[in-house]
Amino acid sequence: MLTLLDRILDCFARMDRTGLEELLSPEYTFYEVSKANFLDRLEAFWQDWRVGGIHFDALQVIPGSCCNKACQNHLGKTAYQFRSPDGRSLDLRFVLEQDVQENYIVKDIYPCHDLVTFERMEGEQKPLTFWVYEDDKRGTELPTDYPFLLHAANQGLDDWKVLISKGPILFEQLHGWLRDYENAYQDCGGWIDLGDTVWRWDGFLQSYHDVELFVSFAEAFEADILCYSVGGYNDLPEEQLLPLILDIERRMELRYTVIHGTDFDISVFPGFGEVCVNCRTTFAIEGTLLAAIQDFRNWFQQERAQLLVQYFALTAAERDAFLETADSPFQLYQVGTMLSFHIQTRERFRKQGVFIPFRLGGEIRPLFHSEE
Repeated sequence: MLTLLDRILDCFARMDRTGLEELLSPEYTFYEVSKANFLDRLEAFWQDWRVGGIHFDALQVIPGSCCNKACQNHLGKTAYQFRSPDGRSLDLRFVLEQDVQENYIVKDIYPCHDLVTFERMEGEQKPLTFWVYEDDKRGTELPTDYPFLLHAANQGLDDWKVLISKGPILFEQLHGWLRDYENAYQDCGGWIDLGDTVWRWDGFLQSYHDVELFVSFAEAFEADILCYSVGGYNDLPEEQLLPLILDIERRMELRYTVIHGTDFDISVFPGFGEVCVNCRTTFAIEGTLLAAIQDFRNWFQQERAQLLVQYFALTAAERDAFLETADSPFQLYQVGTMLSFHIQTRERFRKQGVFIPFRLGGEIRPLFHSEE
């Protein structure tokens, strides 16, 4: 005969919200939220899980053990992994309690970040993250005007979705949307990436942050884009090109260039008339702005790469030794991509009376950081 826990696990395997409605007690909270809220988020999570993957009727249920000492492991907590045939999986812990008939009931459910199973896993492993909104968790301190702020954020996101649904957007329309919801963005605290911590207004904050980033980029480099488009940067001698590229690099590195460890990224697709910011906010722009931005960026990256070969400040052996000792992605990025790093290194050694030969980068150019 199946126990209550067996039936609950079977509902998780079949992604059966109706069954969990009957089996989970409303007396308890799960993931620090009410039963109804937990099931709403779980149902949306299951829907996303099914999209884009291979077809499956049920998830595989694999018993496991949590090896995280912070969980204070004991017999009342049981861990399980739920996996689809394509290798995606979710690890959960179930807090159990015996009722008067000595049947185990599920008192709480929460994520397990250090689950170990005793089965051999074949193929690629793709762990998934399930979350509930921080706003809904018990004990979360909400601003006194939280309902008003949430309403304003939701209105802003709805208006953004309507705007992009109508096709390519004018640059002035981006400005208008940012202006209309600037106060809402600031009052909600702006976008702060807290990892797995998600608030209900985060969709609006992310979109606003990304759109503002793109608008800021287009305006910060407006003069450069125009100058390049009319041929003002063609055939510059190196004594003019080098300080120009260093200046553009400095301004880009302040906020706009992809650096490992940050989420700043602007990908332009002029053929589609679209820009994607931070790999999450995509929209189409009318006119030739995107093509002009992409042409300018391509020119900058090509010229910087050529200058990097000329002014690279490490020998192949020195670079290999650095790669073995570097302890941050940014250090690797500096050496492989940033012209300013090598110019500053050369200047520092020059002041010490040490001359570094030119074109050291010619030997190791294929190993440079990709900027595509």
